[in-house]
Amino acid sequence: MDQELKQHLEAMESRLESRLDDRIETLDKRIGAMFTLVIEVKESLEWQIEGVASRFDAQAIRMDRQAAMLQTGARWTNRMIAWAEKVDVSLDKRIQELGEVRSRLEKLDGGAK
Repeated sequence: MDQELKQHLEAMESRLESRLDDRIETLDKRIGAMFTLVIEVKESLEWQIEGVASRFDAQAIRMDRQAAMLQTGARWTNRMIAWAEKVDVSLDKRIQELGEVRSRLEKLDGGAK
């Protein structure tokens, strides 16, 4: 190989290595940027998921409170129904007793006339 061709090929190799190094450096920068972007998206999603989770927690607390109120109301209503039934039975007995007393009085009044 003659000297001139050897120098030409070495110069070409040097230029190719320089371009290759530039390309590798550009790719490294792009990969770094993509890595940073992926990390930022991941962190953003984690933050948003935490926000949603905290809203669900708050909603669960409200729903538990409402369930407790409904249970309390249902118990109170059942107690009031039981009390009203007892009162109704007691009133029916008293009305029946009053009717019996009235019929006895009428018999006594009717017999005394």
